[in-house]
Amino acid sequence: MPKTSKPKNAYSFYVTERCSETKTSYSQGFSKFSEEWDRLGPDAKKVYFAMAEDARELSSSRIPNAKYQKAGERTTWRQTQPQGNGNSPEKILLGPTAGTKNPEQRDLTVQDMIPDVAHGIGEFVLDGEHNNRGEDVPAPAYEDIEVACVTAIDTEYPEQRNILVQKVVVIGCVPLVPVGCGATPINRPVEISLKSFHLTTGFSNDVKHSFHAFIDPGPVTPDKQLVLTDARKNCHKIPYAAFIKGDSDCKRFHEGFRLRKDYYDLYKEMSSFVQTNHRPIVALGSMEDIATTWACLEWLHYQATEDGKKEQRPSLKQLTLSTVDDYVGHAMSVLIGHHSDSLLAEEFERIRKTFSLCRYRRQRSLQCLFHKQVDTEMCADAMACERIYTVFDLLRDYYSLPTNGPFTPRD
Repeated sequence: MPKTSKPKNAYSFYVTERCSETKTSYSQGFSKFSEEWDRLGPDAKKVYFAMAEDARELSSSRIPNAKYQKAGERTTWRQTQPQGNGNSPEKILLGPTAGTKNPEQRDLTVQDMIPDVAHGIGEFVLDGEHNNRGEDVPAPAYEDIEVACVTAIDTEYPEQRNILVQKVVVIGCVPLVPVGCGATPINRPVEISLKSFHLTTGFSNDVKHSFHAFIDPGPVTPDKQLVLTDARKNCHKIPYAAFIKGDSDCKRFHEGFRLRKDYYDLYKEMSSFVQTNHRPIVALGSMEDIATTWACLEWLHYQATEDGKKEQRPSLKQLTLSTVDDYVGHAMSVLIGHHSDSLLAEEFERIRKTFSLCRYRRQRSLQCLFHKQVDTEMCADAMACERIYTVFDLLRDYYSLPTNGPFTPRD
C-alpha cells in the first residue's frame, strides 16, 4: 500500500482552491494568498477546517489519494464497520457525508482509487456511480454485420458513374479502451475523424474535406480506472476527462484541445458531413475495426438522443456504415463484371491483406495536431487518411489514377 502523506491543514485547502481558480502554482500561491486567508472571517474558514478534519480522519484510516471539495457539495470516503469476525478486508464507502445510505452508493476496495489525477488541485472526487447515460455497447462479430455492410455499398454505388463522381466518406474512430490493450474493450469514442474524397479528383486533407473531434466518454466506474490509465498511456494518449493530468502528454492535450460533450451538436455535425446534396451517404470504416466503430457510434447516438430529448430537439438519424474493403471490392466488380467469381475472390483477399498492413498510418503528416506531438500511432485522422490512400493504391491500375498530387500523401 502506498505511504500515507501528512494530511493538509485548513490553509492548504484554501490555497489549493485559490490556485485552481487563478491558475497559480501551489508554491507561489502558498505565500500569495496568506493575506486573503487572514482577512477571512471565522464562518468563511469553517469549510476549510472541515476539510482538514476529514483529511485527518482519512490519514488515520490510512486511505491514500483521496480528494476533497467544499463541505456541503463534496463526496468523501468513509470507512465501514468490519463484517463478521472483523477479519474481512477493509472496505470504504463512496457516498454523501451526511444522511442515510443512498441505494446508489457502492462498496469499493482501496485498489479502486487510482491516483491518475492532478495532485493538489482540490477539485476531484472519484465518481463511483454507474454510467446512467447508456450502457457500454459490445462490438458485434463482423459476420453479424457483413450483410449490412455489403448491402449499403451495393445500394450507394449501383453503377460505375456513382463510384467515380460521388463523394466518398471514410471514418476513423478511437475507442476509450481499444481492442488489444490487454483488457476488455470499452466502446465509447474518444476521437473521431471523417474525411471525404472523390475517386476522380483525389483527396485534399483540409478543413473543407475533414471533420475531427475529441469526445468526452462520460463517467466510468472506479474499477475501470486502472484499465483507462493503461489505455491512455499505451494506446491513444488522450486523457479521458479534464481532471486527468498525470503526465506531459496530458498537459499537452489540455493546453490546446478539449473533450466535447455536446453530444447532440457533435452528432448533428457528423451527420451533415456524411451527406451529399442533402442526402445521407455511407461512412466507410475498415473491416478490422468496423464492429468497434459501429459500437462507438451506437453509444454516441444514444447520448445525442438523450440530450435532444431534454432540449426538445429533432431526432437524429443514425449514420450508415460499411467498409473500405467492400467499397474497393465493389468498384472492381462493377468494372470487370461478375463473370469471374474466382478472380473477385482473389482480389478481395488481396484487398483485405493490403488494408491490414496500415502502411501509411505511421506518417506523422497524416496525424492530428495532438498526436503529432506524442509517441503513438493510434490516431483517428491517420486511420482515415491511411484508408483513403490505400483505396487509391488498390484502384490505381483499374481506374488509371495518378501517382502524385492529391492521390499520394505528402512526406
